Amino acid sequence: MRTSLKFYLGFIYLLFLITLAISWEYFDSNQLLIALGFTILMFIFNIDVVRDIQANIGYLIVLPFITPALIFLEPFYLIILVFISRLLVNHRQIWYKKLFNATNAAIAIFISSAIFNYFFPVFDTNTLFNPIFFISEILLAFLYVLINNVFVFIAITLDKGKVDINAFIGLMSSTKSAFLTVFLGLFNTVAFYFTNFFGVAIITFLAYFVKPALQYRQVVDNELAVYTSFILHIIRQMDPITHSHSERVKFWTVLMAKRMGLPQNEIRQLSQAASWHDIGKIEVPYSILNKADKLTPEEYEIIKTHPEKGYNLVKDLHFFNKFQPVIRYHHERFDGTGYPSRVSGKEIPVHARIMAITDAFDAMTSDRSYRSAMSMSSAVAELRRNAGTQFDPDFVDFFIDALKAEYGEDFAGFNQKIIENVS
Repeated sequence: MRTSLKFYLGFIYLLFLITLAISWEYFDSNQLLIALGFTILMFIFNIDVVRDIQANIGYLIVLPFITPALIFLEPFYLIILVFISRLLVNHRQIWYKKLFNATNAAIAIFISSAIFNYFFPVFDTNTLFNPIFFISEILLAFLYVLINNVFVFIAITLDKGKVDINAFIGLMSSTKSAFLTVFLGLFNTVAFYFTNFFGVAIITFLAYFVKPALQYRQVVDNELAVYTSFILHIIRQMDPITHSHSERVKFWTVLMAKRMGLPQNEIRQLSQAASWHDIGKIEVPYSILNKADKLTPEEYEIIKTHPEKGYNLVKDLHFFNKFQPVIRYHHERFDGTGYPSRVSGKEIPVHARIMAITDAFDAMTSDRSYRSAMSMSSAVAELRRNAGTQFDPDFVDFFIDALKAEYGEDFAGFNQKIIENVS
């Protein structure tokens, strides 16, 4: 464990003890029973935690219980609820991760609770049905999620010694998922006010039918990540050159997709699609793939079969439906003279048009057995020259803008050695 991470964990643990000391007022058996009830419900609902294997974070559904507890529990008992429930839910984690997740969540809920008690010192029926109250409750629940995720992101960054984009995307995804579950928390707030735990238990039971839908996307993402890792291992063993090319194409694709403002989850999936885009080459003879001289017309025709071969390999993978066109159409040309289907213009799927640019750009800026790599300026000039014929002209502009933002107007910041080892 890095020294910086040790200091950070120590700071979080100390901050947790301070919040306990600040929030303690007196012993209340009724408050303790309410905290125990919400703890049991939260544990039952999160027995099967779905994990994001790339970001290495778990997806918990806690807002249906945190939201009403935020209203009906004093800060000290709310902290105890969150701390104990997180320990129980994360019981399989190593002790310091389990303790960190429990303490940072407790600190986050203390902050939200303090704000709530400041603005709503008295709570009654009139308060419950005030629209301002519901809006405030949603905002405070999201504040809890946001603070918690910031603490986690800092820990992951310190642990790895760098900013982990997968962790950032995973935490953003969990924040968006909270938007769905916070409304269940509002129902539970009303139910608890009028029926105590009876109504909350019924709503929680009904929510079990909603939970699989909330977790489905993460399960699909995990499947895709596992298969991508497996395929990259195969490609690395069979053809290291194609593997390194795919990794660089992924780098350029993510750079371009960010510039285009694509959603974070789509960027991550598109980056995985980049790893797969040349999968069809595993069915092309190695002697042709790595020929030192230029290919004969017959050999080039064999190479041109790899998009269709790749598509046939993945067409039955249900979680990859959206990005199968990347594999099949990344060698189509904007003017309709590409292969294998000779589609043109906007008929070519968006992600394939992106990949056509990043794939060609990496081919130009990488050393090949029969020629040396172009400079970035020369490759950019070639992209411009082929905009509207080989490539979507609008997408070429996006990519060049992304390169300038990353490396400067004259691309002086580009380091070929770094890109060669981007994997």
